[in-house]
Amino acid sequence: MKRKPPRVLLGVAAATLLIAAAGCSKTDQPTNNASNGGIVAGDLNAVCTAGKSEGAVRFWRGPDPEFDKRVAAFTAKYGIKFETADVGAGDVPQKMLAERQAGHQFTADIFDGRADLLLPVLNDTYVQKVPVAQLGINPKLVSPVDGFGLRQYRNATGIAYDTSKYTADQIPKTYEELINPKWAGKIGVDPRGTNFTHLATSKAMGYDAAQAWFDRFYETDKPIPVQGSTANLKAIIAGQEDITLSGTVQDITALNAKGATLGFQPLDYVQIVDQYVYLVKGSPNANAAACFLAWWVGPEGNQVRIDLEYKHNDDIPPGVTTANNLIPIGTKDDLAIGQAFSAYVAKQMAG
Repeated sequence: MKRKPPRVLLGVAAATLLIAAAGCSKTDQPTNNASNGGIVAGDLNAVCTAGKSEGAVRFWRGPDPEFDKRVAAFTAKYGIKFETADVGAGDVPQKMLAERQAGHQFTADIFDGRADLLLPVLNDTYVQKVPVAQLGINPKLVSPVDGFGLRQYRNATGIAYDTSKYTADQIPKTYEELINPKWAGKIGVDPRGTNFTHLATSKAMGYDAAQAWFDRFYETDKPIPVQGSTANLKAIIAGQEDITLSGTVQDITALNAKGATLGFQPLDYVQIVDQYVYLVKGSPNANAAACFLAWWVGPEGNQVRIDLEYKHNDDIPPGVTTANNLIPIGTKDDLAIGQAFSAYVAKQMAG
């Protein structure tokens, strides 16, 4: 019998229902009623000048003790400062919902993360579009999924392995080759299912074929659940895994710079993971935030991320070429199918 994918990821579905209910409430989010979302007319210089007289940009993001170092050049150039809060992408929807239900102004001006973790708030109740033409931002960086986010970096994922143990020709080149008893109990995967999101999209296997593939993979290879790319790579270094599907080029490069000997092998479907940054609706510091976003996704900010974090924003990221079958998430349908498949994988991994 043909299996139909669940329509949404369970956790996101619950958040979406709550947020939709909040949208029907009489409690309205206080907003800045100025035209253009509070961003002044004029070019980038005019916006940055206006931003200098606003408050510090409040940025929700994951833990980053070196953030001040990353934005030092921007602050020196424009005189705009920051306040950061440790709010990861997975926590953003519930936090914004709680603030909206309480009738409070949102306590962030910008936040970042993967669209699949942020989907419930990627609408004009919670975020606003950045005027890319006015600010001189490359329009190709605007998220094709939601039309709000600006891509801050792009990463390719595949197999990571220890080059002191294996040569490249010993590593699987396709998802089918992965299904082999020789790898049983030796492959690390993220138990949230995020290593497999893109496989269910129409440009890859499709949902039914991806589910059938995963069932065989799980039965044969008995993967080890380890959450996060860095944690899996460190498990390889420690000899707790032989290979992982959580390998990202940026994390491999960062660890190799510290003496690791990790290799990267793209598979026949290369999952392309995009990270976006968003401008919050009604931000009282909209000009300061917009000024920063233009710098952050522009050449100067991009070079900072490359130098300090090995995070690139090229359409074709390091580690792969146009000859590889690159699979980004390009539509809301892809995102919904990918979320559903990740949920299926997570359920199987949880037993």
